[in-house]
Amino acid sequence: MSEQIDRAIAELEKQLADLRRRKLSELQSQVAALQASLDGEERSAPRRGRPPGKAAPVPAKRGPAGKTSKGCASAVAADPSAFAASPRKGRGRKRGKRIGDADAIAMLSKTVSAAGSDGVSARQAAQSSGVFYPRAIGLMGKHFKKSGSGKWTRYTLK
Repeated sequence: MSEQIDRAIAELEKQLADLRRRKLSELQSQVAALQASLDGEERSAPRRGRPPGKAAPVPAKRGPAGKTSKGCASAVAADPSAFAASPRKGRGRKRGKRIGDADAIAMLSKTVSAAGSDGVSARQAAQSSGVFYPRAIGLMGKHFKKSGSGKWTRYTLK
């Protein structure tokens, strides 16, 4: 019983594929006729290739209608070569000012000495002295006395 059903399904799939091929060839001939009428020529057979010097047709854009572009996007649409020459925009966090080690340690030591015996966190010291925070952590670990851990780490003078 199931073999008969499978055979019937296979036969129907073959018929469906044949019908799709016929429909495709019909549509191609209609497209060719429309193209010929647009070109001013009459062709009954579908075209096999694009004539030399003609560009490929641009497919229709799908999705919602686009807005008019502003700024950089309109510049790219107008002249893509002009945009390619401009440098890439930097991404991520800015690196901070370039300060020598001696200057950074001097600025951090002022902040640490002002905090007294309670000490100061690396974040607070970096903000008040103007040193980039990741750099302050490294310098303070080497040059100051550290107490506590994690969020509660405090640095004092040695």
